[in-house]
Amino acid sequence: MRILKGVLPSIAVATAVAAGSMAFPASAFAASSSISVTTTNVDGGTVTSTSGGTAASKQAWLNNELNKKTATAAPLVRPNYTVSNKELYSSGSTNMAGSYSTVSAATDADVTSGLEEYADFINSSSNAFWEGSSPVNAQQMSPSMEWVVSGLDVSVSVPVGVGFTRSGSSVTWAPGSISNTWQAYMTRTASVHFATPFTFYSDNFHSDCSVLIGNHWYVVVGN
Repeated sequence: MRILKGVLPSIAVATAVAAGSMAFPASAFAASSSISVTTTNVDGGTVTSTSGGTAASKQAWLNNELNKKTATAAPLVRPNYTVSNKELYSSGSTNMAGSYSTVSAATDADVTSGLEEYADFINSSSNAFWEGSSPVNAQQMSPSMEWVVSGLDVSVSVPVGVGFTRSGSSVTWAPGSISNTWQAYMTRTASVHFATPFTFYSDNFHSDCSVLIGNHWYVVVGN
C-alpha cells in the first residue's frame, strides 16, 4: 500500500473558508434541505466539502453523484509537437466495518516534444466519499492527488500553493483535512509541469484519501 504523502491534518480547510468561498443554497438539492456544500478557494485550486443531511438524503445524493463522471475536461488548446494526449484515471475503495469509502479522479496528461520533452497534467480533479450512514459525517477527510513521471534527468515545477510537495519526480497536492464531512472534492485546472531533455518512460496519476471514523484512520488508495 502506498503511503499517503503530504497530508496536513492540522489544516482544517472547511473551517477556514476563504473570502471567495460560497455555500450552495440548500434548495438546489431535492429532499436534502439539511445538506451543506461549501467550496473553499486555496492557492492552486479549490476544495469542495459536503456535509449534513439524514442517512436517507445522503444516500439519495450519493446515488446521483456516484453515477456521474468524476471530471469533465474543458476544451484545451494543444501545443505543437504533441507526442500524446490522454486522460488518466485513479479509483479505489476501502471497506470500513461494513461501510465503504471511495475515491475517484481524473487528469489530462499532455506530453509534447521540442528541445526538451514536457509532461503537463491539466484539469485534475478528485472526488472522495464516506458512504456510511452511521455516522453520516466522517470526523475528518484528508484528500490528496499525486502526479508522477519516470525518465532520465527529470525536472519538476512545483506549483505555488497550499499543500504542494515534491518527492523525486512526483508532485503531491494535499491541502489539508476537512472536518465533519462526507465528501471532499478537489479541482485544479492549471498545469503541473515536468520536463526532461530525453524521453519520459511513463506518466501516472493517483488520488488517495484518509478518513477518520471514530478513533480510526482509514486510507483509501486510488490505483
